[in-house]
Amino acid sequence: MYFLSFIPLWIIVLFVDAKSLLEGTDHKCTEIISIVLVLVGIFLSLIIQKYELGIRDDIPNKLTVLEAKECKTMTTDYLVANILPLIAFDFTHWDEALKFLVFFMLIGSLCVRHNIFYVNIIMEMMNYKQYDCRLINDDDVEIDRKVISKDVLTMERGNRVELRQINNEYYIE
Repeated sequence: MYFLSFIPLWIIVLFVDAKSLLEGTDHKCTEIISIVLVLVGIFLSLIIQKYELGIRDDIPNKLTVLEAKECKTMTTDYLVANILPLIAFDFTHWDEALKFLVFFMLIGSLCVRHNIFYVNIIMEMMNYKQYDCRLINDDDVEIDRKVISKDVLTMERGNRVELRQINNEYYIE
């Protein structure tokens, strides 16, 4: 899901590299490698995301929704903070592509280390939304979690929903 959260950037990279190839360049190898790697990455990420969102073996938690508030600016904030700065790299030169990879890996390691998860544009196109929720479990313990759901959780107050845990902070319905 992390790789797909950068889909606007990957589309720009594909466009820039294809344009460079069509215009004729001395660095055809860089563009070809870049295009192949981006397409393989998108393809593999889509397969993994489809699997993760599909039937999973883990047992869902039944939790009662006490409060739910939709996070409406998260994707915009993410795009402005993380995607737009990456456009500054010139993907038609191998040294710039290498600098980008180092920077991209750094962002990825920080997101994993700090348990940061982003709803990506692909998930939004599939009608998933993110909510900040206050939930109550079977032991009557209140917990605050982020929930990714196709349902409108603001309408589910007081109802029990089945959620699967993604990590310590996120559930998905």
